[in-house]
Amino acid sequence: MLLGGVNVLDNRAGAGAFGGGVFMTSNDDTGTLTIQDSVITGNTGGFWTQVKEGSVTNLSSAFGVNAKSATVQNSTSQGR
Repeated sequence: MLLGGVNVLDNRAGAGAFGGGVFMTSNDDTGTLTIQDSVITGNTGGFWTQVKEGSVTNLSSAFGVNAKSATVQNSTSQGR
């Protein structure tokens, strides 16, 4: 999945829910997430980052992500 040039602002996940800004899961661990030229702030909810490869291990408190890898380029994300 590619998030390029997007603003994800002031969203809320419900009680006990994850990924107030972005929720992505790849149950077979083959999916990848790339975030570039984006702003992701002001989002609330539970969060986690679980990736199998690469250097990004914490996307921020806006995300619920389970993937093979995650990449962030030229972007602003809360709590990073």
